[in-house]
Amino acid sequence: EELSQVSSDKSQFLANMSHELRTPLNSMLLLSHLLAENESGNLSAKQVEHMRTIHAAGKDLLALINQVLDLSKIEAGKQEVELESVPLEHFVSHARRTFEPLAADRGLSLVTELEPGLPSALVTDRQRIERVLINLLSNAIKFTERGSVTLRVARPSAGARLKPGLLAESAIAFSVIDTGVGIAPEAQERVFAPFEQVESHTDRRFAGTGLGLAIARESVNLLGGELVLTSEPGKGSTFTCTLPEQAAPLLEAAPAAPRAPARPIPDDRAALDPNETPLLLIEDDAVLAEQLVDIIRARRMKAVVASSGKEGLALARKHKPLGIVLDVKLPDLDGWTVMELLKQDPVTRSIPVHFVSGVDAPQRGLALGAVGYLVKPASHAELAGVVRALAPAKRGSQRILVVEDDVRQADSVLSLLRQEGFEVERVASAEAALDALSAGSFGCIILDLGLPDMDGLSLLEELRKRTELGSPRVVIHTGRALTKLETRQLEAYSEAVVLKDGSSAQRLLEEVRLFVRYVRESLPKPQPSLPVNTGPEVALDGVTLVLAEDDMRTVYALSALLRGKGANVVVAETGREALSALEQHPATRAVLMDVMMPEMDGYEAMRRLRQDARFAALPVIALTAKAMKGERERCIEAGASDYLSKPIDSDKLLETLDHWLRKAGTDAAS
Repeated sequence: EELSQVSSDKSQFLANMSHELRTPLNSMLLLSHLLAENESGNLSAKQVEHMRTIHAAGKDLLALINQVLDLSKIEAGKQEVELESVPLEHFVSHARRTFEPLAADRGLSLVTELEPGLPSALVTDRQRIERVLINLLSNAIKFTERGSVTLRVARPSAGARLKPGLLAESAIAFSVIDTGVGIAPEAQERVFAPFEQVESHTDRRFAGTGLGLAIARESVNLLGGELVLTSEPGKGSTFTCTLPEQAAPLLEAAPAAPRAPARPIPDDRAALDPNETPLLLIEDDAVLAEQLVDIIRARRMKAVVASSGKEGLALARKHKPLGIVLDVKLPDLDGWTVMELLKQDPVTRSIPVHFVSGVDAPQRGLALGAVGYLVKPASHAELAGVVRALAPAKRGSQRILVVEDDVRQADSVLSLLRQEGFEVERVASAEAALDALSAGSFGCIILDLGLPDMDGLSLLEELRKRTELGSPRVVIHTGRALTKLETRQLEAYSEAVVLKDGSSAQRLLEEVRLFVRYVRESLPKPQPSLPVNTGPEVALDGVTLVLAEDDMRTVYALSALLRGKGANVVVAETGREALSALEQHPATRAVLMDVMMPEMDGYEAMRRLRQDARFAALPVIALTAKAMKGERERCIEAGASDYLSKPIDSDKLLETLDHWLRKAGTDAAS
């Protein structure tokens, strides 16, 4: 027990440490990349080479940190798993596409075998198993000099000794078989140990950290399976990954580590006009925040920066920003809590939020209602994409202004766009473009950089200064070779760059279609057409609900539905978290309880809930995928007030909630 606790503590420490390493590493990668571009031309060729070396070393360090983080998250029970039904043929075809060219280059044959009579699909984490198979197959090809590498998908072999709970009749074995050097018996378990490599120190032919197989084994264990090795020196090796047909991982959430507050970052709060609405950055990494401020200003907008969660919430209420860029690891409140509080406040509920964080948990962020999630370290182009995602579309206008001095190019572009039904106007100079923008409203500009009176970049800079011209989206259409400095400037100013070549017209049309789709999605929609407001007229304004559910897709859908009705939704991923949420939110009016959750299932959570006198009459609606005879009775016996089977019908859910909330109110009044 002590060894197990020490191992868990070590893994949690590594997980927290790896997250903390991302922040300084992000600054190092951003700044070394900027210096390597040498925009001012004041660095020597040798200094630029040094900067590129620093940047490359930083990326190698990031890869190592990611591996350590992946391993430690699994060991600490913090790794997120997304289960889906995946056809077995997918894994086989993916292996062929990925490794046939590599095997052919080494003169090896790649064989794939799919045993007849197997189920058509496996319920598992597709990406995780793909990574395991990629690791096994790449190792097999790397250590095999002649012969073949085989991927065989079959039932476990007769007499195979499987770990407890893994049954041969309901399991699938993925075997990677090679004719390589083999591994000595005394070294076979070492290959699964972190940072271990079987090669001698005097014969280092193959680079690597030794983490790949350790992560692979832990990933397979996480999904309820096992990864074993059989090998004989000189005769090759077989790695067999055996998985249950239906994965049932055990997961556990971990607390965030505290961090010291960072220095204040200069922003535009003092220069805001009464009618100006800024973008809000809730980020304590000064380098990243300054990069984002520069990008926002380049798009003719203002930025306000908060270095803590509490300050961010206050600024969100004060300025009602167009959008919010949010970090998870903040010195006071974590980003998850900030997001929950933003969504619970009627003033800030509708503000779009985009996470940019060193915490690799996009599903959790999206489930809470974020419009996007970017994992640090992030490039300048990726940060510009975040700002573009939050920047408001030019509403009320889908007119397109084509700024092109080449008549033939302009005619072909105009013809193509008009065939698609767009309203298009063409001008041949920068001055004419400014006049057109002053006279009318355009949602999108297609801009050639080589104009007769003003360089296209200078025109963009002029547009940035003249805020009265609005903020049309810009697509660059040019035949000119771009310098690094021009490319960097265009990342902030424009949506896309399309180079003039034989296929540029179609690519240009696709970019314009993307713009139009963005505008349409940004426009206010009639209330009945919003997914979150469909169904019966149920008012949940100010009602606090606990949603206990470990499937992030279900969380996202139900949270959107309920928050759209005005509810404050507190999400719990396990039964234990649900009980903790009730302690923290005693004013909770109802609970939606999934019955199949890790750590403590819904049945046990409901039993414990009913033992507390405070929650004896609290409406609890059980959610279950088990549409089987007797399931309703089992849920009611455990303490549920009602029962809904998955997939959840939104109308039925709202009607059920409304019924039980009214009943609870009537009972309380009497």
